[in-house]
Amino acid sequence: MKIAMYLQDYRKYSGGKFHRVLSEVKKSDVGLLVFPEICWTPFKGSFYGFDDITAENRMLKAIDETHKISNLAGCPVIVCGMDNSGIIFSVYANPLAGKDETSGKIYLKHTMADNSPLSFADYDERLRELFEPVYLSGKKIGMTICYDCNHAAFSRAYGKNGVDILINSTGGNVDYPKWYRYNKVRAIENRCFNFVTMGYTKDYKSKPNSYTYGFTPKGKLMEGKPLFPIRDGDEWGKIGNVFVYDTDSAGNEYEPDINLSQSETLNQGGGPFWKIDPSGTQALLGKCKKIDCNLYIKKAVKNLDVVIAVIENDDIVKPEIVLEKLYHPALEKSSRKSKRKYLIVNSWGQLEQKYYENILSDILRVRAMENYCAVLLVSDKFSKCYQTTDNRKSQLVAPEGGAYNLDLGRMGGPEAIWKNKHGMRGAWRSGYERLIDSLL
Repeated sequence: MKIAMYLQDYRKYSGGKFHRVLSEVKKSDVGLLVFPEICWTPFKGSFYGFDDITAENRMLKAIDETHKISNLAGCPVIVCGMDNSGIIFSVYANPLAGKDETSGKIYLKHTMADNSPLSFADYDERLRELFEPVYLSGKKIGMTICYDCNHAAFSRAYGKNGVDILINSTGGNVDYPKWYRYNKVRAIENRCFNFVTMGYTKDYKSKPNSYTYGFTPKGKLMEGKPLFPIRDGDEWGKIGNVFVYDTDSAGNEYEPDINLSQSETLNQGGGPFWKIDPSGTQALLGKCKKIDCNLYIKKAVKNLDVVIAVIENDDIVKPEIVLEKLYHPALEKSSRKSKRKYLIVNSWGQLEQKYYENILSDILRVRAMENYCAVLLVSDKFSKCYQTTDNRKSQLVAPEGGAYNLDLGRMGGPEAIWKNKHGMRGAWRSGYERLIDSLL
């Protein structure tokens, strides 16, 4: 299948340009056209400025209007919008769907929004519908939006449904390595293709910080072919173009972590700190309170409690196994949640160097980033320690005398993620926990 990712700058659009781009798409042999999270179409009133996208009549209208865009493009499309309550959504439409294909489907964004399906009282009952894949040309396709790719459970819900392709529509203006790493790992852990397109870039005078990505099921970065010519060296010329990715021409090889040579850095400033020796993890666990199998709490660490989740071997690639530990029901009973920090220990009996370079290094970085915790790799050959910076980038911690000095201030885990802040609400955590339960 050829999938076209529209790198659209919605601020610079007109009906003429829109129709010209879709006309060129129609002349090609594209199988699916994807718009970014914030996008422009001539049918703006059907995607913005109305009440309650979850109402059946409103969903049907949005799908009908998207059918019009699909007819202009000559292929199925995914278009995004937002209702007056702050729910951001994407609409898939295929007016020429066969009997085993999807004619229309709506996905609701879960995070970094003013409203979220995680707040729905009947979220449990809607889960199957929300994450039902789109069926197209014998393929199963899942949709997510922007920051939802930062949380493993949303993509994994599709992975459990056996999707072949994940599509993420992003607003844009994001850090390239961060989005690269998140979406590479989503492809690997769900064994599917993963494609991303973005919207506008905020400042053309600095750098063109909006992109498209395509990853194979083994995490190899794919090259998108531009629909319109780009002059050599014209990075800004990519904005407004359409990039076509062909799943049939994708290779079957892995790609090493692009930051394998990243320098290790000592944790200084911030804190409080806690030193941990990877060679003494078993002795450490023996001094902890056991909560469940491979789940412990180390109390009185600088007046804090550290939850230690032990994940053995390649179970670390399955996000639901990690999330089951970090969101374990027994942890809810503690009265010291505000004093809680989180550490994942990935323990290997035998670890192949190539596996570490091609898969595990990226996985461990993302487990630290997505869960805002520290991750310690302990193996027969070497150890590594990962933390995330305050802006959720990946840090490789340097050892001191064989031990790692962990910054407990950057290990807040679920308590740091699910609290009232821009685009998030503490109350949404219960919905996320119900989603995790469904994955198990």
